[in-house]
Amino acid sequence: MSKSDARQLNGVSQLYKARQLAGRCIAPNDKAFEQLYPNLFSLLGDNRVDVDKVCDPVRLTFQNNAGDWLVSLSCSSLQTFGSVTSSTFQGALDEVEKRLDSNTFPFQVTTKRKPKIRDLEKPKV
Repeated sequence: MSKSDARQLNGVSQLYKARQLAGRCIAPNDKAFEQLYPNLFSLLGDNRVDVDKVCDPVRLTFQNNAGDWLVSLSCSSLQTFGSVTSSTFQGALDEVEKRLDSNTFPFQVTTKRKPKIRDLEKPKV
């Protein structure tokens, strides 16, 4: 079966390809976001913990929290998570960026499990 045949099977093949690319740690090409939020971009766009080691990507989530925006960051493989709240979405993103820049983001760490670090996948030829 050719690659084009696999793409036409169903969405699972697209998820598989996305997972392969995530394992190779390819940064997104979004200069506007990178300029507005360089610290957040760095966390979300690069999951390397060492030159040849990666963890699962950091996840950014947002939700309504009693009329305010709750913006959370979590890295399940490192058992690290935290969030900020603001009355506006833009304010929440700005607060995340400011706290990441000053190293005051309210990260919490759970030590129930060991971090899950894996080798950086090499491109398949």
